[in-house]
Amino acid sequence: MKNTLRALLLTAILSTPALAADTTSKHHTASESSDNFNTTTSPQWGVDAGIGTLDSKFAFGVGLRAEWPNDIDGFNIRWGGQTGFYIGPSSPSSWAFPILVTATHDFGPKDAFIPYVGIGVGLDISHTNNDNGTGSNTGADFAFLFKPGVKWSGGKYYFEVPLGTVASAFYLLPSIGVHF
Repeated sequence: MKNTLRALLLTAILSTPALAADTTSKHHTASESSDNFNTTTSPQWGVDAGIGTLDSKFAFGVGLRAEWPNDIDGFNIRWGGQTGFYIGPSSPSSWAFPILVTATHDFGPKDAFIPYVGIGVGLDISHTNNDNGTGSNTGADFAFLFKPGVKWSGGKYYFEVPLGTVASAFYLLPSIGVHF
């Protein structure tokens, strides 16, 4: 009986006008999921090319990304994924293929130049040849990238300097790209 009275009392308190939801002034569109979270349904695709170092060796490659722009409490956050294919010409049969989940935060309004910072976390499938010719290694490893960068022309073009670990090695590959 005590539990029933407590439940009725709690229901009465929660249904008072002071605690009731305001349903008269908010209109949600298909792209909004709450008052403080707006998102688009189609991704922003990007392709980039980079040249840098992977495990202290020269490397280059191309990347592909898909990002969904979101507005969370006034902060421009992009969620998505990124992949690419990177090779080292000093050892052409050495390569890396990262598959990352990404999050990026834009700083400031959509001006001429928009600085941003992002992270990528995921899996890297790689193949490396030993320098002394004694064999090779193929495997899958954890990958983590810190991705500071800048966008311009309304976010169409971008330049970033991702650094972190890919293929169990230090990765630094400045890249320039375009969103389409």
